[in-house]
Amino acid sequence: MSQKKDVSNELVKAFKQAKFDLISKKLLVDKKDKHTYPVMPPFETPNHYKWLYLSDASVIQEGPGLRKHQYTESGVQFLTVTNILEGSIDFTKSQKYIDKQEYEKKYKHFTINKGDIVTACSGATWGKSAIFDDDYLMILNTSTLRLRFFKDLGENKYLYYLTKSNFFKTNLSSHSTGQQPNYGYSHYSKIPIPIPPLSEQKQIVETLDKAFEKIDKAIANIERNIENAEEYLGNSIVELFVKSNWKKYDWGDVCNFTRGPFGGSLKKSMFKESGYAVYEQKQAIHNDYKSLRYFIDEGKFKEMERFQVSTGDLLMSCSGVTLGRVSEVPEDAPNGIINQALLRLRTNKNMILNEFVKIWIESRVFQKLIFEYSGGAAQPNVPGVKILKKIKIPCPKIDEQKSFINKYKNISSNISNYNKKQNNKLISLKELKKSILEKAFKGELTSAA
Repeated sequence: MSQKKDVSNELVKAFKQAKFDLISKKLLVDKKDKHTYPVMPPFETPNHYKWLYLSDASVIQEGPGLRKHQYTESGVQFLTVTNILEGSIDFTKSQKYIDKQEYEKKYKHFTINKGDIVTACSGATWGKSAIFDDDYLMILNTSTLRLRFFKDLGENKYLYYLTKSNFFKTNLSSHSTGQQPNYGYSHYSKIPIPIPPLSEQKQIVETLDKAFEKIDKAIANIERNIENAEEYLGNSIVELFVKSNWKKYDWGDVCNFTRGPFGGSLKKSMFKESGYAVYEQKQAIHNDYKSLRYFIDEGKFKEMERFQVSTGDLLMSCSGVTLGRVSEVPEDAPNGIINQALLRLRTNKNMILNEFVKIWIESRVFQKLIFEYSGGAAQPNVPGVKILKKIKIPCPKIDEQKSFINKYKNISSNISNYNKKQNNKLISLKELKKSILEKAFKGELTSAA
């Protein structure tokens, strides 16, 4: 044990000397950290482990904060938080560049090197990290940061796994001062990290690699099972609609259509703090009739009465990726009108049931029709009411509709229960990864070594 302790002590000395050398050669900015030693470890580790603050063992470099007027169509790409995924980098998710000459003059020292650990430092996805394992020329930018053990004296993948651990992220978030997560050198530098001998770091990495490879395969299989189950549900509904020999009607023969008001008839300047509700897309998308943001007074409501919402109406989202999301207005919904992003549907109750229409609208059959009527647009919008009225909708007898709805509910319930079990397995596997990480940095995976 004393031999291991000596090795750890030598590694700590090497880190301190490396930091001094880098500062002396002006390859590292001296931030004048005021760290107090010895570090108070957040958890117990083997006696031969040493504890250092991150800035005394690793480069911590923040991006420069490029401005839009500097962006070019080609040149040197810079990293954004969008490019950083959990464990990988997608260069295509955000493709922004600066001029090659400007890079050479001002930003070359922000170049990301192969093997660097890059991490997102702000926004809802802060803490995402990945190893930059590519020869691609890329630089840091705002809200991104890179880490790397000084002179590669430590095993950088050990440091990468540290960034994934709960204690690392919890320690980082404890230094946050604002409502919006936004971290930089001053936050990362204060994080204490356990330093075992280099050979033990490599052993920990090898053990984690093997364990996570198995877990990640299991996670991928479960996620594929969930996708397959959703695919089965979608195919089943299509099959029920397409193969059933039901009579079809023009949609306008079984439903009354009202598209929300256009133009300047409903401006934000007209909204009040209370009064009659103005329903938005989120009511259709999330079936949420409580979270209302906009209201109009009685005079404006009377002026726009033809857009009034009543119990039992169907409200459908009319544009974008949420086109076709639909919900039924409940009895306790406040009195109000629809806005321009909604379509109000009132079914002929003697011919067609709300629930049958709702299932049809949310099916791939309808989505395919809308895509065709929208001219194949990537972000389709609901076509005009005149066109909608001519769309053919299957309309069996009410008893058959009820039977269809029961079949749909049965299939949907089975899929939902199956996916719930699969998601519970996912949660367990992800918790297992956290548990293994925790054991790794407590020295429990290498205790026999």
